[in-house]
Amino acid sequence: AAPSGSVVSLADLKGHTRIDFDDDDAEVEALEKAAVASVERQTNRLLIARQVVLRLPDLPSYREPVELPGGYVSTLDSVVADGETITGAQAYGDAPAILVPGSDWPSVTGKGYPVIITYTAGFETVPADLIAAVKMMAAHL
Repeated sequence: AAPSGSVVSLADLKGHTRIDFDDDDAEVEALEKAAVASVERQTNRLLIARQVVLRLPDLPSYREPVELPGGYVSTLDSVVADGETITGAQAYGDAPAILVPGSDWPSVTGKGYPVIITYTAGFETVPADLIAAVKMMAAHL
Protein backbone atom coordinates (compact mmCIF):
# COMPACT_ATOMS: atom_id res chain seq x y z
CA ALA A 1 0.00 0.00 0.00
CA ALA A 2 1.17 3.52 -0.68
CA PRO A 3 1.97 5.65 2.35
CA SER A 4 -0.63 8.10 3.52
CA GLY A 5 0.61 11.38 4.92
CA SER A 6 4.10 12.74 4.61
CA VAL A 7 7.39 12.37 6.45
CA VAL A 8 8.19 16.09 6.08
CA SER A 9 5.49 18.75 6.03
CA LEU A 10 5.24 21.01 3.01
CA ALA A 11 6.15 24.03 5.17
CA ASP A 12 9.25 22.31 6.61
CA LEU A 13 10.43 21.15 3.20
CA LYS A 14 9.89 24.58 1.66
CA GLY A 15 11.88 26.08 4.54
CA HIS A 16 14.69 23.56 4.03
CA THR A 17 14.85 24.26 0.30
CA ARG A 18 14.37 28.02 0.81
CA ILE A 19 11.26 28.18 -1.34
CA ASP A 20 9.05 31.01 -0.09
CA PHE A 21 6.26 31.04 -2.68
CA ASP A 22 3.34 28.70 -3.29
CA ASP A 23 3.47 28.28 -7.08
CA ASP A 24 5.50 25.05 -6.90
CA ASP A 25 3.79 23.37 -3.92
CA ALA A 26 2.66 20.37 -6.00
CA GLU A 27 6.21 19.86 -7.29
CA VAL A 28 7.68 20.17 -3.77
CA GLU A 29 5.19 17.55 -2.53
CA ALA A 30 6.17 15.26 -5.42
CA LEU A 31 9.85 15.70 -4.51
CA GLU A 32 9.07 14.70 -0.92
CA LYS A 33 7.32 11.53 -2.11
CA ALA A 34 10.26 10.67 -4.39
CA ALA A 35 12.73 11.31 -1.57
CA VAL A 36 10.74 9.10 0.82
CA ALA A 37 10.70 6.28 -1.77
CA SER A 38 14.45 6.61 -2.26
CA VAL A 39 15.22 6.56 1.49
CA GLU A 40 12.91 3.55 1.92
CA ARG A 41 14.76 1.65 -0.83
CA GLN A 42 18.17 2.53 0.60
CA THR A 43 17.29 1.59 4.20
CA ASN A 44 14.94 -1.33 3.47
CA ARG A 45 12.47 0.26 5.89
CA LEU A 46 9.05 1.78 5.37
CA LEU A 47 9.14 5.28 6.85
CA ILE A 48 5.39 5.61 7.33
CA ALA A 49 3.63 2.64 8.94
CA ARG A 50 1.29 0.89 6.54
CA GLN A 51 -0.15 -2.50 5.68
CA VAL A 52 1.99 -4.85 3.61
CA VAL A 53 0.75 -7.91 1.73
CA LEU A 54 3.55 -10.37 0.94
CA ARG A 55 2.69 -13.13 -1.53
CA LEU A 56 4.96 -16.16 -1.76
CA PRO A 57 4.99 -19.29 -3.93
CA ASP A 58 5.93 -21.52 -0.99
CA LEU A 59 6.99 -21.66 2.65
CA PRO A 60 10.40 -22.84 3.86
CA SER A 61 10.91 -26.24 5.43
CA TYR A 62 10.36 -27.01 9.08
CA ARG A 63 10.68 -23.88 11.26
CA GLU A 64 12.87 -21.80 8.97
CA PRO A 65 11.99 -18.09 9.22
CA VAL A 66 10.47 -16.02 6.41
CA GLU A 67 11.95 -12.57 5.81
CA LEU A 68 9.40 -9.74 5.99
CA PRO A 69 10.54 -6.63 4.10
CA GLY A 70 9.69 -3.16 5.35
CA GLY A 71 11.41 -2.87 8.72
CA TYR A 72 9.82 -3.19 12.13
CA VAL A 73 6.54 -5.16 12.11
CA SER A 74 4.02 -3.68 14.54
CA THR A 75 1.18 -6.10 13.80
CA LEU A 76 0.92 -9.46 12.10
CA ASP A 77 -2.59 -9.60 10.68
CA SER A 78 -2.66 -13.00 9.00
CA VAL A 79 -0.65 -15.83 7.51
CA VAL A 80 -2.60 -17.89 4.98
CA ALA A 81 -1.36 -20.82 2.88
CA ASP A 82 -3.57 -22.70 0.43
CA GLY A 83 -6.56 -20.82 1.84
CA GLU A 84 -5.93 -22.04 5.41
CA THR A 85 -5.00 -19.64 8.22
CA ILE A 86 -1.75 -20.49 10.01
CA THR A 87 -1.72 -19.56 13.69
CA GLY A 88 1.11 -19.21 16.18
CA ALA A 89 3.60 -17.38 13.96
CA GLN A 90 5.45 -14.37 15.42
CA ALA A 91 7.40 -11.52 13.80
CA TYR A 92 10.77 -10.46 15.25
CA GLY A 93 13.51 -8.00 14.39
CA ASP A 94 13.90 -5.19 11.95
CA ALA A 95 15.00 -4.65 8.33
CA PRO A 96 14.23 -7.35 7.54
CA ALA A 97 11.98 -8.64 10.25
CA ILE A 98 11.56 -12.39 10.30
CA LEU A 99 8.43 -14.47 10.68
CA VAL A 100 8.91 -17.59 12.79
CA PRO A 101 6.23 -20.29 12.91
CA GLY A 102 4.93 -21.72 16.18
CA SER A 103 5.46 -25.19 14.72
CA ASP A 104 6.71 -26.56 11.39
CA TRP A 105 5.38 -24.73 8.35
CA PRO A 106 2.77 -26.74 6.42
CA SER A 107 3.50 -28.05 2.94
CA VAL A 108 2.11 -25.73 0.28
CA THR A 109 0.46 -27.36 -2.73
CA GLY A 110 -1.30 -24.43 -4.42
CA LYS A 111 -0.17 -22.96 -7.70
CA GLY A 112 1.08 -19.40 -8.23
CA TYR A 113 1.44 -17.53 -4.96
CA PRO A 114 -0.76 -19.40 -2.47
CA VAL A 115 0.98 -17.95 0.62
CA ILE A 116 -0.34 -14.55 1.72
CA ILE A 117 1.19 -12.80 4.73
CA THR A 118 -0.45 -9.53 5.80
CA TYR A 119 1.22 -7.26 8.34
CA THR A 120 1.84 -3.64 9.28
CA ALA A 121 5.42 -2.39 8.97
CA GLY A 122 7.09 0.98 9.30
CA PHE A 123 7.67 3.67 11.87
CA GLU A 124 4.94 5.18 13.99
CA THR A 125 7.35 8.10 14.56
CA VAL A 126 10.02 8.58 11.89
CA PRO A 127 13.51 9.00 13.43
CA ALA A 128 15.10 12.44 13.07
CA ASP A 129 18.04 11.14 11.01
CA LEU A 130 15.70 9.67 8.41
CA ILE A 131 13.65 12.89 8.29
CA ALA A 132 16.92 14.75 7.64
CA ALA A 133 17.77 12.26 4.88
CA VAL A 134 14.40 12.87 3.20
CA LYS A 135 14.95 16.65 3.36
CA MET A 136 18.45 16.37 1.89
CA MET A 137 17.31 13.96 -0.83
CA ALA A 138 14.34 16.17 -1.79
CA ALA A 139 16.60 19.23 -1.97
CA HIS A 140 18.91 17.45 -4.38
CA LEU A 141 16.29 16.01 -6.74
